[in-house]
Amino acid sequence: MVYSDASNVACGAYTVEVNSKIFHQMWNRSEMQLSCTWREMKAIEQSLISFENVFKGRTLKWFTDNHNCVRIVRSGSMKLKLQNLANSIFSVCSQQGISIHVQWIPRSENTLADYVSKMVDHEDWGVSFEFFNFIDEIWGPHTIDRFASHRNTKLPRYNSLFWNATAEAIDAFTQD
Repeated sequence: MVYSDASNVACGAYTVEVNSKIFHQMWNRSEMQLSCTWREMKAIEQSLISFENVFKGRTLKWFTDNHNCVRIVRSGSMKLKLQNLANSIFSVCSQQGISIHVQWIPRSENTLADYVSKMVDHEDWGVSFEFFNFIDEIWGPHTIDRFASHRNTKLPRYNSLFWNATAEAIDAFTQD
């Protein structure tokens, strides 16, 4: 089971019964301006991608408090941006052998995902590319960015505070 939600600042999701993983992603300025349905669909897509290896070959019950998402995942949308997200969700599920059943729930039953979607990561900071390159020339080459997000990583391999689509691992302090 997966619960997801999106706010005007971020999105989040968490798994139940599958290692209790938490996904969180801040929106950039242009994403904040998009419709709430787009943000809710993007939350489903990005959390699905983040957890795809865990979900491989599984049947998922996915809970959202947005009626439109249920309809769009099942039937598609006439709006191109929403249809593209529906296609992406379908593609991930098809490639990973995932069967997804999206179900609407009232907001009052989606409180943890709602809480995660409203978290603001004030500490999502990093050094500039120029400074990183300077440090990399002295002590590099570096192979993994241990404290990053998908928005500020300086290397293809990185660890993040929360699961996201391209993080190699979470919690850098538990990595070797």
